[in-house]
Amino acid sequence: ALKNAINGLGTNGGTNWQYAMKLAEDKLAEKATSNNKKYVIFISDGAPTHRGIGSETQNNNATSTNINAAVTQVNGSTYLKEATIYSVYLTSGTKDGMQSFANALSNATLVDGTNMETALNNIVSGVLRPAYENVVIEDTLSSYVEWRISFDWEDESGWIKNWELCLT
Repeated sequence: ALKNAINGLGTNGGTNWQYAMKLAEDKLAEKATSNNKKYVIFISDGAPTHRGIGSETQNNNATSTNINAAVTQVNGSTYLKEATIYSVYLTSGTKDGMQSFANALSNATLVDGTNMETALNNIVSGVLRPAYENVVIEDTLSSYVEWRISFDWEDESGWIKNWELCLT
């Protein structure tokens, strides 16, 4: 379904990563009261050729300026700064720009999206990993427990013997 949605996207003459981050910020703001960890999967097949929001949009082919505008959008956002961002490039031509974007942020990871199924599986496995790490369980009740171990065996004459070991 996601792949079909991506393939169904149209183009309108430019790529604006800053506006994409603004839309992600708006979506995260809708869930601001949730305590769930937030994730943004940012997918692009083109270098940023525009920057700005709404009527402020500027056509500028200076890729580094447009990447910096997207980074500034993230750093100026309460919600995006707290989210984990996956920066997914779809073509080798987009890799360097997406890498520059991810490297400029402390909360972003570059993902190779040239094989979308693999990319999304890797992202999902990172998102759905257990929330616990380095757990230590300290037993404070063993001194109050009586352990019973029971076992049977057959001796050399064929008699079944039963032993019960009790630890307190």
